[in-house]
Amino acid sequence: SESFSNITLPVACENESVVQLRWITYESASQSGSRDAIRLDDIEVTSTSSTPSITLASTNPAVAAADLIPAATKQPVYKFTTAVTTATATLNSVAFTTTNSSASDITKYQLWYNSSDNLGTASQIGTDISASLGTGSKTFSSLTQSISSGATGYFWITVDVASAPTAGNTLSVSAITTSDLTFASGTKSGTASAGGTQTFINTPGAPTLG
Repeated sequence: SESFSNITLPVACENESVVQLRWITYESASQSGSRDAIRLDDIEVTSTSSTPSITLASTNPAVAAADLIPAATKQPVYKFTTAVTTATATLNSVAFTTTNSSASDITKYQLWYNSSDNLGTASQIGTDISASLGTGSKTFSSLTQSISSGATGYFWITVDVASAPTAGNTLSVSAITTSDLTFASGTKSGTASAGGTQTFINTPGAPTLG
């Protein structure tokens, strides 16, 4: 009899409901007669689960101070990144806090994700926040955004500006912390900075990013 132990299966076998293993035997050309009978038994497969390591970061400020004009869409008011190692991480919610002169200056908040640093090609995740737009805490929930091990996820919070915001009013987003990010599992670390102050102005035109 022969036994084999501590055989590491390929990464492609991870998270699969069915894995097929093929055993190959060789017979010397010098042998004659019937081939020996072969039987496999006592096969044991074990696994260890890895916990993602997630590092929060941003520039300082998280977005630069800027002017927001009437009816502008997809205007970034906050940006942060999460670098993931060890195992894939799944983001479930993002909480953030804003300070606004008036809730009526904007019509909604949106959350966007990209695997590269490009808001223009980013995909919206979660649903619009279109109520309780003024100063206070808000949450994008019911997210299922996965970030692979060895990758960095880029996130933006944007606003759509109302058609007639009050000139001189402002909006800013406080620094997001690791406690504002909920993942399915993982060890979180890192810090991010507050976003620069966004000032509403009454300039004609409606640029759209994306």
